Amino acid sequence: MGKEEEVDVPAGKFLALRVEFECESGDFTQKDSLWYSRGVGLIKIVSTVGKGREMTTELKEFTPGKAEKKDK
Repeated sequence: MGKEEEVDVPAGKFLALRVEFECESGDFTQKDSLWYSRGVGLIKIVSTVGKGREMTTELKEFTPGKAEKKDK
């Protein structure tokens, strides 16, 4: 696992870990980079399919959930 890096998406700046994924099947190739931020989850995906067709998906907004009340 690599170091956390600062990633800027429409929802803001987050410290995130990058995960690399590569899949090949016959003449089909897909390479993905996914960024996960602690306490948020998946914030960005960059997918390259075939010969350079690239698609980026980014977190648009994030609202943290409310803490659950615990019984005493």
